[in-house]
Amino acid sequence: MTFKKQESILIVTHDLTLNRVFTSRYFSFISALKAEGHNVKGIGIDFAFKPHPINDLDKFKKISDLEEDIVTIKHRKLNSIQKLLVFADRLNLPFFLKKILLAWHIVVYKTDQWRVDIADFEELN
Repeated sequence: MTFKKQESILIVTHDLTLNRVFTSRYFSFISALKAEGHNVKGIGIDFAFKPHPINDLDKFKKISDLEEDIVTIKHRKLNSIQKLLVFADRLNLPFFLKKILLAWHIVVYKTDQWRVDIADFEELN
C-alpha cells in the first residue's frame, strides 16, 4: 500500500515507553513508514494502572532512535471506576476483584477500562 508522501500518520496505542514486544512492533512499523518518507508520530497513553497482575512494567531508558517521534500522554482524567482500579493496584488486591471492577466499568461506560477522555489529547497540536 502506498500513501501520498505529504500525509501525516498518527499511531495511538498503549504506552510506547514500555519494554514489550508490541512496542517493538510499533517501532518497526513507524520506522518502515518513515523510511518511505511519511511524517509519523507514535502517541502512547500512559495509564495509571497495571494491565495485568503478572506484567512487570519495565520502562525503556531510551525510546530507541525514534524518541523524537514518540509522544506520551498522561491519562489525567480518570473516571470513578478507573480510580478504584488504581487503588486496587496499589493495594495489590486479588485479580478476581479487579475483574469485577472491569466488568462493572463495561456495564456503566459501555467500554473497557482503557477508556480515554478526549481532553487528554488537548496537549497535542
